[in-house]
Amino acid sequence: MTAPDTYLPIGAVTRLTGINDHTLRKWESRYELVVPTRSETGRRLYSSTDVERLLLVRDLLEQGFQPSQLADLDAPALLALRQPSAPAQFPPPTEPIPVTVVGHILNATLHAAPEAIANTLEIKHYLGSVDAWLGNYPEARNAIIECASLQPQLAKRIIQRRRSSAGITVVVYGFSSSGTVGELTDAGIVCRKAPLTAQELVAAVFLPPPATNVDGLLANVPPGRRFSDEEIAALANASPAVDCECPGHIAQLLSGINAFEQYSVECSDADPKERALHQHLARVAGTARALFENAMQRVVTAEGIDLGNIPSTLR
Repeated sequence: MTAPDTYLPIGAVTRLTGINDHTLRKWESRYELVVPTRSETGRRLYSSTDVERLLLVRDLLEQGFQPSQLADLDAPALLALRQPSAPAQFPPPTEPIPVTVVGHILNATLHAAPEAIANTLEIKHYLGSVDAWLGNYPEARNAIIECASLQPQLAKRIIQRRRSSAGITVVVYGFSSSGTVGELTDAGIVCRKAPLTAQELVAAVFLPPPATNVDGLLANVPPGRRFSDEEIAALANASPAVDCECPGHIAQLLSGINAFEQYSVECSDADPKERALHQHLARVAGTARALFENAMQRVVTAEGIDLGNIPSTLR
């Protein structure tokens, strides 16, 4: 079911399209590119048709057109001028993926660029609020959700819906705290800051979900160090002596992780008030160090590097 059209104030349109309010007013007064409806108090209100036109104009200006060239053109003419963007870099599905698109701007964005979703997505449009959709249509498996203001309580409801549906969830937000975005990411939800192009929206659907839990990695005490400081220093400078630069890159990472692990261990001993925090940081650093040591060992083996035969000048 599609909700009736809603109208957005100029601030919301600015945040979600990337077009600033001064530009919107200039396009209206000088070129009449889009003339929004006015509320009883004189506030500008933009419909989905207005937003779709703004997105087309934005894309055409990026292609080199001038506002005066576009002012008198209707939507079909603007679409005809719009050059298809490069195809998104993801494997095409064998059949279109059904996805509900929740929000005024996102639906207008995708509708303005049909070539972006060709043969990839089967879209069900919903133009009502996120609150209304969450309350009435939680069974939708895959969803792209528009949130101009992403507050913690709304994020918790989206996470709850994601857990019950176990489908793909992409959240496109205007404003939010890093903590709230982090909670969504930890729940396996792809988060993207607005504005996004149609191609970027479609590509977000095909991104692997973020890792939802690292507790399993941290359950065990990290093993002791596999490489000495001398070996890491030699590998960090060994790139001129070997064809592959990976040993040098990984060695630099290991050097920083080792230093942070040691720092966290020392802090956990010295500051009883923050002991638990620094013990956790030390375990995280040790786990990361062990993973990179495994990677280093694979590179050393694959490249046939003999640590004992690295030139002494690199030690």
